[in-house]
Amino acid sequence: MIWEIVLTLFFVALIVLIILLIPIVLQFRDSLTKLNQTLDTVNKDLPQMMNNFTEVSKSLSVATVKIENAVDGFSELEKIVTEQIKVPLKTIANIISTLLKLLTTLVGRKKR
Repeated sequence: MIWEIVLTLFFVALIVLIILLIPIVLQFRDSLTKLNQTLDTVNKDLPQMMNNFTEVSKSLSVATVKIENAVDGFSELEKIVTEQIKVPLKTIANIISTLLKLLTTLVGRKKR
């Protein structure tokens, strides 16, 4: 008699567990279906996306090379301009310094 009650309770618990698991299994199946559809879509679009990434990468490489060349060109231009301006600026600074000394001397003599 006890075995029959235990077996009955066990089967009732098993049936309740199965009934509770059915919606979970159905939801899992729906999720897998949606995931499969998403993967199919990605697989269809993946070659085109890879081509686009390759083109963008090539364009970035070309732009990087052009920018590096431009920066090098500006660097060379800056060196040339600096060298060409340095001597005249030193000359102007020396002239101004000499004029200031001359004016200081002349102003000093007038005060006496």
